Amino acid sequence: MDSIKKALELVDNYRNNIVKGKAFHSQSFVYKVTNERLDQYRKLLLNKKRILSVIASGDQILNSMLTAPEEIDCFDISVYPKYFFMLKIAAIQALTIEDYREFFLETTLSSKDERYDDLYFEKIREKLTGEYKEFWDALFNHSDWYDIYESGLFSSEVTINKISHIRNMYLDPKYYQLLKIQIPKCKISFKDGDIFELAKTYKEPYDLIYLSNIVSYVDKQKYKELLYNLPLKEQGIILTYMMGNTDLYKKFFSEPEFKTKVFKKENENDDSGILIFKK
Repeated sequence: MDSIKKALELVDNYRNNIVKGKAFHSQSFVYKVTNERLDQYRKLLLNKKRILSVIASGDQILNSMLTAPEEIDCFDISVYPKYFFMLKIAAIQALTIEDYREFFLETTLSSKDERYDDLYFEKIREKLTGEYKEFWDALFNHSDWYDIYESGLFSSEVTINKISHIRNMYLDPKYYQLLKIQIPKCKISFKDGDIFELAKTYKEPYDLIYLSNIVSYVDKQKYKELLYNLPLKEQGIILTYMMGNTDLYKKFFSEPEFKTKVFKKENENDDSGILIFKK
């Protein structure tokens, strides 16, 4: 499988996944955890039957799954996030919350390296199937988890355990147990590619479309046109994350279909919020 070969090259640092002039592309790195303040708007992610969502770290999807949506159509321009998302899904089904936190939030270069491999081969692997098992078998048979997790396959952003717990409801022990029950109820599908090209392939309307901060990297007018053309139910919403420049977004997206919520600043440099589109 070509994605395995290229992923192994990234793990071994034989190649980098940076493409000049492109912030994101088919070989882009995977986000380990969300870098968005999901806790400020996660109610908008819940109680939706049909969802279309960028994958990214997958954390926003996992929070949405707490209320058992019927269908989740996932996409990403990079080929790798779907494999990581399915690894998280398998880990939630197989591990205690303590083991899950250790595996994804507390990975360190220490004598615990064999511990990570044991968690994968003895527990997580049993919950993987098909291409997802093939992908992770290849990586774990090649390297230990620390070297994989700290390679160019993943974002180099620092993972702060405390912040991850604040932002992700599913990391609360009570909700983690609920998520174990809800996961099998959700039908999940994946597509690789640019949302501007994939948009025409989505026909049935959604209750929620989650686009993260894609708007930060594309032409704003084309993005606005995309929102008007994506299929939404009557009360459906499209969420766009504003990672800075919230005043500019307010001015540009000024039509009555748009509402903005600017979050209370975490620090003096923080300027973030959510843009809500409803037809």
